[in-house]
Amino acid sequence: MKNTRFSRMKMRFFQWILNSFLCGTHFYGIKRALMKWAGVKLGKNVQIVGPFRFDASDISIDDNCWIGKNFEINGHGRVHLEKGVGIAPNTRFYTGKHVMGPSYARHEGEGVSTEIYVREGAMVSADSIVIGPVDIGRGSVVMVGSCVTKSCGENVMIGGVPAKVIKAIEE
Repeated sequence: MKNTRFSRMKMRFFQWILNSFLCGTHFYGIKRALMKWAGVKLGKNVQIVGPFRFDASDISIDDNCWIGKNFEINGHGRVHLEKGVGIAPNTRFYTGKHVMGPSYARHEGEGVSTEIYVREGAMVSADSIVIGPVDIGRGSVVMVGSCVTKSCGENVMIGGVPAKVIKAIEE
């Protein structure tokens, strides 16, 4: 319990430093060092613009990923971004949810942690929401303002609320 509390304190401290002093397209090396210190598994050449908010317990970001401003991860599930993933500004990932409770209190259902995977080379466009469990396939593109609630295959463009496959993307 103490280790979990300390980890959360480190995450909050990291976020405060990042979001107060290190926002923008500078200081990528310092941001990477702070993220590793806060417990995020991080590859090489990850660029995070910030602000960046998260409380997920298991985050891993592979090499050459780019994350725009106001990226948010809510919940205590797992998020994994594979190599070369792009996350545009104002994107939110939700890795926690509740099973629906009884009719007199729907919010009282059991809490569940989920996983979100964004596979190699995929892109999540601005103002999108991804609600786990979801697996966004390699080379796929989530269109602006979409709400992704289901997994998709490789090299497809998905969009809408809820998101659905719009078309296949040819290399």
